[in-house]
Amino acid sequence: MSNADLRDFYTEEAGSYEQMRYGSRYGRLFRAMHEAAVNRILARDTKWKNAIDVASGTGQMLPPLVRHTSHVVANDLTPAMLTVSRKRFASADGLAFCVSDARRLPYPNDAFELVGSARFLHLFENEMQAKLIVEMARVLAPRGLLVVDFYNLDARRTLRLPIALYRALLRKRPENDYRVSVPEAKSMIEAAGLEVKEVIGVGNYVLGPFLWLPRALLLRLAGFLSAHLGVLSEQFIVVATKP
Repeated sequence: MSNADLRDFYTEEAGSYEQMRYGSRYGRLFRAMHEAAVNRILARDTKWKNAIDVASGTGQMLPPLVRHTSHVVANDLTPAMLTVSRKRFASADGLAFCVSDARRLPYPNDAFELVGSARFLHLFENEMQAKLIVEMARVLAPRGLLVVDFYNLDARRTLRLPIALYRALLRKRPENDYRVSVPEAKSMIEAAGLEVKEVIGVGNYVLGPFLWLPRALLLRLAGFLSAHLGVLSEQFIVVATKP
C-alpha cells in the first residue's frame, strides 16, 4: 500500500480502531500480554533517556515506553490515529506526538536509546519490512535497544485449516497481512547491523477455547504457552541491540 492509501485507510479506521482491535475478550488479553512482555524487557535496565514509537497508531506500545522512559516521541503517518492516542494519554508526562513517515524518520542518526514498533510491519512485504528496520536501526543509538513485533508465519502455516474455517464461519473480512518466520525476522534485523538478543511469543491461537477462564488464570496459561508453545504464537517480539 502507498502512503496515501495507508493514510486514507487509517483515517477512516481511527475512530473504531481501539474497539475493533482490543474490544473483544481476546483483544484485551492480547493487549495485556503484549504490554506485560514489553514491560519485562524494558525493566531489565535503568530508566531509558528517550524513545521513539514508530507507527505508534493509537498507542499500543506507549504504556510501557512511557513507564520506563523519560521522553517518548510517538510517530505516525496518520494524524487521526495520533488524535485518538493524544486523548488516551492526555495525562502522560514526557510524551510528544509527531506526524511522520516511518520510511524516512525526521531524526538524525543515533538519536534514540530505545526504538519500539508494534502492529506495523505486517502491512508490508518482506523487502519493505527489511527497509523499515534499517531506518529504525539508523535512529537507534549505539548500545540502544530495538523492540519490534512481527506477525508469525509459522503459526498460520501450522493452523491454516482451522483458522480458515473459523474466519469463514464468523465471516471475517479478508486479511492482507504479511507474516514472516522467526529466522526471516532475525535475518532482517541482523542485515540492519543489529544483534538479536531475544524472541518472545505474544498471543496464542490455542487460547481460543479457553477465553471463558478467569483473567488471572488466562494470563498464566498465556504465559505458559508463550514459553513452551511459542511456534503457535500469533505474533512474536524481537529484541535487538546496536553494537
